[in-house]
Amino acid sequence: MPEPVKRNVAVLGGGPAGLSAAFRLLHDLPPGLSVKVDLYEATGRLGGAVTSACDAGFCYELGPNSMNAKHPSVADLIQEKLRLKPRMLPRSPYAKRYYFMRDGKLVPLPLSPLHFATTGLLSWRAKWHVVKEPFVARLQDVRDSHMESVASFFQRRFGREVVDYLVDPMVAGTYSGKPADLSMKHALRKVWRLEQKHGSVIGALLRGAGKTKPDPRYKPYTGKELRASFTYDKGMEVVTDALVANINDLNPRGGRLYTHGKVRTLDRDPNGAWRINGRGKYDAVISTIPTHAVKSIYTNMSALGKGFKKLNKSIKYAPVSVVVMGFDKSQVPHPLDGFGALIPTVEGRQILGINFSSSNYPQRLSDPDKVFLTVYVGGQRNPDLPFRRAKEIVDISKKELGHVLGVKGDPFFSRVKTWKRGIPQYDPQFDESLCTMARAEKSAKGFVFGGNYRDGVGLPDALRSGILSAEKTLQYLKTL
Repeated sequence: MPEPVKRNVAVLGGGPAGLSAAFRLLHDLPPGLSVKVDLYEATGRLGGAVTSACDAGFCYELGPNSMNAKHPSVADLIQEKLRLKPRMLPRSPYAKRYYFMRDGKLVPLPLSPLHFATTGLLSWRAKWHVVKEPFVARLQDVRDSHMESVASFFQRRFGREVVDYLVDPMVAGTYSGKPADLSMKHALRKVWRLEQKHGSVIGALLRGAGKTKPDPRYKPYTGKELRASFTYDKGMEVVTDALVANINDLNPRGGRLYTHGKVRTLDRDPNGAWRINGRGKYDAVISTIPTHAVKSIYTNMSALGKGFKKLNKSIKYAPVSVVVMGFDKSQVPHPLDGFGALIPTVEGRQILGINFSSSNYPQRLSDPDKVFLTVYVGGQRNPDLPFRRAKEIVDISKKELGHVLGVKGDPFFSRVKTWKRGIPQYDPQFDESLCTMARAEKSAKGFVFGGNYRDGVGLPDALRSGILSAEKTLQYLKTL
């Protein structure tokens, strides 16, 4: 039997996208191909923004607080390949409500026609605008529809009140951004496609459109399975830790995961081999480094270098502080019978939202007389707040919890994690950013971009982006 063809690949960035890319490069390879992976991570730890901790009687998150599979490839990764299903914790059925603030009070999101008719979250005029949505014409100008903001799309189809009290807080919860500054096509692509294909969002949903299509490469997951929210017994780091362990097991001798491995130079020699910091000879490179960090990388590929600088300017990141606080249950009069609460900009508060952490996953709480809340501060709404001292951020969060939930007194536990460049913003010109990536990849054969700045900002999106980047790279390696 002939020896397999041996290829070397460098993966830049050790967050979820980089780790899933490295894993995919090593798992289920085509016959006759062997791949060795070197991964370079600038910081001292792997996992990126996925940051879990167990302290004061609770396991909490300083990054993504939970996830759903969302994509068949991600469900297959975590359940079949990493075999993490026994460690998954489903969200508590008690935490079934989603609260939004209106006129200083928390109102549950209506989840049925009857509840929609009676809710105080929207006025009767706004409800009538929602009912009329199937009769609103789509944009005729293709260019306008491709560059339309989230705010413009929803105001056109559902009215201003829906933007202010529903869309604005949801966008803050997902992107830490503003609806007017985000691309409808890219930030909420599934909803945008409903109008493009069917002319109406509500009409399309009533006809059952918008469901995830099965992928023949994976077992058929139901929509409920892909949407279900969950975490793990020791936090979201279980996913990234499992990826690291599997990469180390699968990687051929000599392949390494470099921490404190900041990429300073990315060169290509006359024979076409890539070199990282003057080291190695790689057949291909996958970069999952955030676009604000690639500007400092020197490369002898001029078109690639220009792409790095352009992406650094075009893709902005929202700063956000994650504040975890523990209280005695007697200090919190609200029943906390939901996922959390989102706060619209028009309410004038200093926080984006609150996650009812211990209500969502009581399995991770050691004392039932305690509660843990996670508060999100900053974003594009208040971009200066995350740069204040940790004590100030805790004081702001404590004050806001008093206004929103009626919390009394001081927490027995608090911890702050600030992400100065947290979540990439898909602005209305994001098509041009994607074109920049495509042009750079075309000019530098064997180089691929991947990460939450390209294929979606959520954890399942980042994992899927890594898988897609690796599959593109494997296709390229076949041509060598």
